[in-house]
Amino acid sequence: MAQPAPAPGVGPGSVSSTNNQAAQDQGEGGATGTPSAPAPAPGATGTTGTTGTTGTTTGANPAPSSGAHTTSGTTGGERCVATRITREATEAEAATLASNSAPANTARTTLTVSVGDGASGNATEGHFDLGPAIENGTLVARVKDDRSQPAQWVDPSSLTFALGDAARITAPADLGFVATPGSSVWLIPSTQIAGVPWLGLNSQREEIVTGTTGPVQFPLDAVEGPGRVAVFNAGALGSGVGEHVFDGPGTGYTLGANTPAHQNWVFTAPGTYTLTITMRVTPNGAALAGSGFGSGGDLTATGATGPNGRPMVSQVVGRTASGKDCDLSLATTGADTIPLTVVSLTWALTGAACVWVGAIGRRRNLRATL
Repeated sequence: MAQPAPAPGVGPGSVSSTNNQAAQDQGEGGATGTPSAPAPAPGATGTTGTTGTTGTTTGANPAPSSGAHTTSGTTGGERCVATRITREATEAEAATLASNSAPANTARTTLTVSVGDGASGNATEGHFDLGPAIENGTLVARVKDDRSQPAQWVDPSSLTFALGDAARITAPADLGFVATPGSSVWLIPSTQIAGVPWLGLNSQREEIVTGTTGPVQFPLDAVEGPGRVAVFNAGALGSGVGEHVFDGPGTGYTLGANTPAHQNWVFTAPGTYTLTITMRVTPNGAALAGSGFGSGGDLTATGATGPNGRPMVSQVVGRTASGKDCDLSLATTGADTIPLTVVSLTWALTGAACVWVGAIGRRRNLRATL
């Protein structure tokens, strides 16, 4: 489903709306919070050292502590970075997760996006689709990763999408509902460009096509990050703001059966964002077990099963660039960010196209001055 690059003078995708959720207030809980994390149990392994990097470990879960959500700080002269890891739950954790069962026919997951000049992650470019899959009678969230052939459907918690300089544009006037015109924003466009991960939604997994009926529902449950987020479809003829995909937690998007679709994803400030998204399907036969809703303290079930038969879980811990454990309570919080009031926009085709083309000129002017 590769799409051609934008024609000269046409922006990389277009812009549509969504609620843009600011970082959560200090002290709130959530799957993407960053409590104090002592050193893991002996035998732990993982990939660490950058924001949002995922890894695996079989050690015991460090006891969570209450307090503010954090993003970064310093320890021993190094920045302490909120790092998401994936590991197999202990027996006690598995029992706790089992007691928090997910609704039937639903799967929940969290996407991690690193934004800005220092963005880091293991998904820096290439084609990716988020969608539901059925594994062992359970509905699970998966990302189709087309960077290798055949494509692999992977656990979303194994990926961190990195938006660096190639994703940075100057906000045009039609993004005024989410960003100050002329400011820098970071865009995953609805058309593929080099150096930017191309993220879409997908209902084409084989067992979803044959084993369910009707569309897939994509409710947005939560958004956390240092700035605002907007997700929207392109307008008519690929220009301007089209259909709103997400307008904040509690809103949702309907994707037709057997359909791939790419939207525009806009982030307004550098840092790490987490978007918690649920998928709902209607099975042809018996109900499917749900996944991803169980939680134990700061743990979230991913829907996958580990080598010992226990659920895989994701967890945010503190790591330095050299891989050392660190205390996230030393990090700064996003408590001073201001939630966005969502503004709905109606666009005329001609006006939207003109605004977008003008935006590209501003983008080029900005790059010329860098």
